[in-house]
Amino acid sequence: MMFFKIPFAYFLILFFVSVQFASCQTTKEVTVGAYYFDGWTGKTMHASARLKEDFPERKPIWGWVTSTPEVLEEQMRLASEAGIDFFNFCWYYNPRETRSSVGNDSKNNALKIFRDVDNRYDMNYTIMVTNHIGYKLKKKDWPLLVKRWVELMSDDFYMQSDLGKPLLSFFSLKSLYDTFETTEAIKKAFSLLRSEAIKSGFNGVEISVCDAGTPEMIKKAELCGVNYITGYNHQKFGFEYSKKRIESIERMAAKEQKLWSLKSKLTSLKQIPTVTLNWDPRPMQKHSGAKIFSGFSAKSVKKAVLATRVWVDTHKESVSKKKLIMLYAWNEYAEGAWLTPSEVLGTTLLDGLKEGLNTPIK
Repeated sequence: MMFFKIPFAYFLILFFVSVQFASCQTTKEVTVGAYYFDGWTGKTMHASARLKEDFPERKPIWGWVTSTPEVLEEQMRLASEAGIDFFNFCWYYNPRETRSSVGNDSKNNALKIFRDVDNRYDMNYTIMVTNHIGYKLKKKDWPLLVKRWVELMSDDFYMQSDLGKPLLSFFSLKSLYDTFETTEAIKKAFSLLRSEAIKSGFNGVEISVCDAGTPEMIKKAELCGVNYITGYNHQKFGFEYSKKRIESIERMAAKEQKLWSLKSKLTSLKQIPTVTLNWDPRPMQKHSGAKIFSGFSAKSVKKAVLATRVWVDTHKESVSKKKLIMLYAWNEYAEGAWLTPSEVLGTTLLDGLKEGLNTPIK
């Protein structure tokens, strides 16, 4: 048993939530993933002075450094007991680094710990390749990256799709076009990924992309051989056609469901619906003009998760057999979407998730 120093009051919080969860195990019918962003090693700028000073409700009970074996093991326990089945780790490859250091970005630290701990509390994982601006993949590095991804997929606790194939997500299909330039080149790259996985004993790989939100990008996803369309978050749709700087989080939930329904009419590709729990990136802004949502709470988490279950139940043809859904996010503190316990909010957000997963669908 490993111990770490946190105030005694926090142990009481964790003990209470453990007893509460153990007495009412989830009976959910969906498979729940949560995006995990590891900007909390103390080695990046994400825990900014503004975040620390102006947003105390976001501070994890363990402090702002959560990327340690002891803390991650606690996070896995809490996530599992709340009904989360897997973490979808934001995975970084910095093309400016040497090729021998592939996957060694500090923001992959929590994933390394996850793979090494003794007790994962039945949690699985997958990765979402964060190939956005600053981390766009280089074509010449693709074979090296494929080798690394297939190595991760070989973990017994790596998340697999309906067909027993490992699931791999990309933040941006558009960025893959910047890397490979043509649809045929992307198809060839995906073919190499799948063939290497088959050589390692898998049936292939199921690929999802997070930015197929328009008819144009959906069509490109189809042509490239993508299996699933999903999202990291859909916050821009929550502000669509709105001139307000502050919108209700309930508007986000309603717009998200409309987006999923629109996609189901535009394509036969399966979806992995993403629940945008909140969006409030003020800690990252030099000014206070960012568009944000208001009303993020246990109640809003419960309503959004329950509504997603209802949508999945009425659109079975549009989702995977496992009924995969994603939560944005487990720990995006700087962007205002998180579920981890805090000194200010306690475990209320996890309580809301639990209720959202267990409330019977009418």
